[in-house]
Amino acid sequence: MKGITRTIFQLAADWPSSLLGGLRHLNEFQEVASYCFFIGHPRSGHSIVGGLLDAHPEVTIAHEQGALMYVHARFSRFQLFYLLMRNAMRSAAESRRSGNYLYEVPGQWQGRSRSLRVVGDKLGGGAVLRLQRRPYLLKRLRETVRMPLRCIHVVRHPLDNIATICRKADSHGIAPGLDSSIEYYFRLCETVSRIRTDLGKEEVFEMRHEAFVDHPGHFLERLCRFIGVEAEPDYLSACASIVRPTPHRSRKTISWPRESIDRVMDRCREYSFLNAYSEGDPG
Repeated sequence: MKGITRTIFQLAADWPSSLLGGLRHLNEFQEVASYCFFIGHPRSGHSIVGGLLDAHPEVTIAHEQGALMYVHARFSRFQLFYLLMRNAMRSAAESRRSGNYLYEVPGQWQGRSRSLRVVGDKLGGGAVLRLQRRPYLLKRLRETVRMPLRCIHVVRHPLDNIATICRKADSHGIAPGLDSSIEYYFRLCETVSRIRTDLGKEEVFEMRHEAFVDHPGHFLERLCRFIGVEAEPDYLSACASIVRPTPHRSRKTISWPRESIDRVMDRCREYSFLNAYSEGDPG
């Protein structure tokens, strides 16, 4: 009930400010050509990708605005775009902070734009949870933005994802313990699989987090083409300079019974976006 009340107050507070802000920036929003959103599991590397895209001079990616909440409440396209822009500006003022990490890109365009061609929201796991409860929101998102959708799916080794979920079970609203974390993880997999089916092939860009940190410039250039902008060399170089060369091996932070590892890796075979992983893959 507290969460519902908080949401109602948030929507009520954001309605008038987004209406005025949307009207004020109406001309700027006329050039937007695609809407970008993220799907996947918590702690998969969405924050770094969203932060790097937001550093592009023609892209604004909010940090966890929760865009689908506003779509559900029937905010207009320009109200939504204003809220995403305002969020990105505030996130940039805090050096694009996510937990203990900073994703500030030196000398680039986080929180501002030279011209605006792409807007979006970075909230991978949260978007999946909202679409899990209300699948119709994907259709309503299309109706709201009325432009091509560009969905980014960052995949990370399942053992690392599950370990982090297990350590933060309270924040996910699940019972403590590895078994409940594994089930929660694969419930999200089911929803991700359905969302991918509901989207066209040209609307989804999928990449492994481990491959991205190995070759950030290569993948970022491809991502920019996918969402509809060109990536200049100085932008790619600046972005690549802040990417940590090796991902954190979260799986080592908990104790894994042999049968739990086997169960996870067996179930990965059910999903095309996971079946390339093996227990021994680095992460």
